[in-house]
Amino acid sequence: MTLHYTSGGSFDSEDNFGPVSAGFNLADVQTVEQLNALPDGVQGLIWLDQSDGVTQSFIDEVTPFIGNPKLFGFYLVDEPDPTGQWGKQVDAEDLRAEADWIHANVPGALTYITLMNMGSSDDPDYSNTYNPQNTHVDLFGIDVYPVRSGSSTVDYDMITEHVQAAEDAGVPVDQMVPVYQAFGGGAYWTDTGEKHVLPTTEQLQQMLDTFEAAIPNPVFDYAYSWASQEGTTAIENSPELQAFFRERNAEDGSAVVDPLPADPVEPTVPTDPADPVDSGSENTGGSDTGSDNPVNAGGDDPVNTGSDDAPTAPEEQPDPVEPDPVEAAPEPEPPAAPGGNGSGGAHGGRGGWWRHDGGRDDDGRDGFWDRADFRWADWSSNEDGHRAGRWTTDDDADSSSRGSVSANSTAGVAAHGVDLAAILQQAHEHAANHNWHW
Repeated sequence: MTLHYTSGGSFDSEDNFGPVSAGFNLADVQTVEQLNALPDGVQGLIWLDQSDGVTQSFIDEVTPFIGNPKLFGFYLVDEPDPTGQWGKQVDAEDLRAEADWIHANVPGALTYITLMNMGSSDDPDYSNTYNPQNTHVDLFGIDVYPVRSGSSTVDYDMITEHVQAAEDAGVPVDQMVPVYQAFGGGAYWTDTGEKHVLPTTEQLQQMLDTFEAAIPNPVFDYAYSWASQEGTTAIENSPELQAFFRERNAEDGSAVVDPLPADPVEPTVPTDPADPVDSGSENTGGSDTGSDNPVNAGGDDPVNTGSDDAPTAPEEQPDPVEPDPVEAAPEPEPPAAPGGNGSGGAHGGRGGWWRHDGGRDDDGRDGFWDRADFRWADWSSNEDGHRAGRWTTDDDADSSSRGSVSANSTAGVAAHGVDLAAILQQAHEHAANHNWHW
């Protein structure tokens, strides 16, 4: 029985798992508190983002989950790169050490990674990367995102070609996880310079049918993504996709779907009404069965996982002060990347990379601005699974003098005496001079 997984922004501030409303029963979990809060019937896949082997940090992150009955397994890392060309270099031996440690110390837990296509969309290549033999990892995600802006037709054969390429590289079909495109727009570009487009339900059904023919009965499937990543439109923003997955995920009986409220019932008018009783009050309490706002049972609105309080009218605010307009430079058309597959960023919408020779992959690669005197380096991870790092130059050998820039804060910049505005201005200038794109 296949489990159904989606990632990104799955929990609200009170650790409520939102995707359960659309039939997802395998959760993208980062903390023990989130795992414990999962509804009955939902398991957790723990996002580790660990690829350095069995370090103390790795052990400290895994240990709190040992013995938890809601644990499914561990998502070791997203699209590791064996070459170091597109991001941090990850050795198969380190992944094997992590998988072996988990198998020995967390009985029953499975390990998972999403593979990076080292070829292109049209000619995928997973050779000399990772497979069960060299990593001992249990499951391997194959992410293919064929709905794009450059054509009115969708190349569904791309899915079959990626699956075949992974099998050729030593990954058995029964250890593959299909990763479905359930997003569009945002900051991501394909390897051919196109934008991803949010699939219609008809296109999504065709993708699922193609994947199911190539990877029948997977351990779990993966819809990327639940929440917006880097400005994308995703499942959480689309009532149509939510309704699609709610119905589809319930078909095999494995999904745990929150029951939807029943359709409103019209009050029955008695044929011989009794004389009304004047109670002396216009409101006798209890529920108002005469409400003009029936319950929406059709799932046409996104689920509100926030506060239960009814919205109140906003307080009157003073007129905002309009800032002086800033003339934006026109954005040139993106060039095709000489490398990378344009199907990345399967977990957390990672930032992309830029090279001074015009090559690029903005589709979710961890990476850097590859220029001799100005680059982004030093990968780390914050609590949201997004990358953080630092601006550096080749002349700046002392890491203590570099300012850090993270997804949530610029405090590190000020702490190290770095002028963020100046950095961004330099970045724009370099982008213009070297045909980079934001």
